[in-house]
Amino acid sequence: MKKKLALVIVHEIYGVNDHMHHVTHHFTSSQIDVFCPNLLQSQHTFHYSDEEKAYQYFVNHIGFTDGKKQIEEFIT
Repeated sequence: MKKKLALVIVHEIYGVNDHMHHVTHHFTSSQIDVFCPNLLQSQHTFHYSDEEKAYQYFVNHIGFTDGKKQIEEFIT
């Protein structure tokens, strides 16, 4: 049985923005499944010029511990 490969990409504090869509598309092929789960659980993304706002949102609403937990749950 042939094993399938998967790649999980973790987005930055800015969310699943155009850059993350580009990165996901770059690694997509017929031999690999690529996933970029949305840790912000929102369609909202932050522009790179809003770094402080994006960081505060991430820290106050998700946090590193919950972000890690979301990724662990996604891959199990």
